[in-house]
Amino acid sequence: MSIVDNNKVDTIDNQSDDAYATPISPLSPKEKSPASNEQQQEQKEESINEMQSLIQSSNDLTFPLEDAWSFWFFKNDRQCEWKDNLILITTVTTVESFWSVYNHLQLGSRLGQGCDYFLFKAHIQPMWEDRFNRSGGRWSLNLNKSQRATELDKYWLFTLLSLIGDQYTDDAQHVNGCVVSIRSKGDRISLWTKDWKNSDVTKRIGNRFREVADIPRNLALIFESHEDQESKRGATSKILFRA
Repeated sequence: MSIVDNNKVDTIDNQSDDAYATPISPLSPKEKSPASNEQQQEQKEESINEMQSLIQSSNDLTFPLEDAWSFWFFKNDRQCEWKDNLILITTVTTVESFWSVYNHLQLGSRLGQGCDYFLFKAHIQPMWEDRFNRSGGRWSLNLNKSQRATELDKYWLFTLLSLIGDQYTDDAQHVNGCVVSIRSKGDRISLWTKDWKNSDVTKRIGNRFREVADIPRNLALIFESHEDQESKRGATSKILFRA
């Protein structure tokens, strides 16, 4: 160290400690002049109250969703009518409530044969007969049983997040909900839309679905109308579009 450096150190060491006094409030370090013990105590109490208020506010923070979404479960009980097997689990309106529900549900891959999970806008029931679904259809990703343990839950979660995250931008109003169906021959994840005859919107939704759910090109993504599916129960419905 040079003589000049030593002089700098001496100058710093000789400066008054008051110039470097630790601020009393960690949030508002405005104190520059010495304060009495009573004033310091009042400032400390104000600081504590301020921090407690901020902590309380942070705990109350939530992130509202663009739409309210309802979780449904369909149980496979052949002794009951179809509608009686459809059970409303709950409705979520914030990001936090979505994760709270999702983390307490069984994974889709753990569902029994013939069972479904649904996530639909709160004002829409997950059935063809609902007036918001009658003119619609579904984009479907079909997976074989070997993909259940490795890929089903991933694509299902990505699909859920695409809905609550409003990932369909201007076409979001045409997206009604999604379904994961567990079947003996293979599983299916479907995205339900409002009006299949609006082909431009339907195709954009399908392309966006593939993108946001990270579905690779080697997996087929097909679209069928609800009307055609209903009229051809037990038979193969017509594929209208592919994405």
